[in-house]
Amino acid sequence: MDLKKEISVIKDEASQADRSLSICGDFLGEIEVPNFLNEKIGPHPKAFLEALEMNIGNNRGNWKYNALYIRKYFKEDAGVWFEAHRSNWESFSEFKKNFLERFWSQQKQEDLRERILTRRPFRGNTNDCNNYVVRMYQQAQYLDPPMKIEVFVRSIVKQLPESIALILLGSEPKTLGEVENKIMEWQERQKYCERVNNENKPQNSTYEKRWVHG
Repeated sequence: MDLKKEISVIKDEASQADRSLSICGDFLGEIEVPNFLNEKIGPHPKAFLEALEMNIGNNRGNWKYNALYIRKYFKEDAGVWFEAHRSNWESFSEFKKNFLERFWSQQKQEDLRERILTRRPFRGNTNDCNNYVVRMYQQAQYLDPPMKIEVFVRSIVKQLPESIALILLGSEPKTLGEVENKIMEWQERQKYCERVNNENKPQNSTYEKRWVHG
């Protein structure tokens, strides 16, 4: 094989490899980056932004390409917002700044802090308690700065039933896992007590039979 032909083959192989990497990158991007609709539906704005940054990696300088890549994950309301502001951005950092101002502003963070710190009764049933606490803690980790577990527990217990609130305050959990364990143990005890109470309740049919035969 002469030199020119060998160079041509090498170029073709390199081009094919680039296309394969591009397809692979797009495929991985589709899996790892969820669609973003607004701050209430879908992933948390900061989680979505982190996923974008991970996928873009070292290519943040190529904004024209990044804008096309990012756009496909913005749907519905978020897609309208993206198109309305797209011409104002000349870099990923400018996009990131505007994105956070719109979807995770300081006011939205203050609103979340207030929801956690304010005494308000938890209105779900016993089985929903753990999911509620976990969801609120996960959101609290997106605050700037993230809320410490000790502060979170002291605040969130004001919203929970007194029995589990006392357990959490007394155990002073240091991790979310410890909080979950205490709540799930409490939930199991609640279910057991409820089952025992139901079993000990007098049955109407039994009383009716006794009254008839009495």
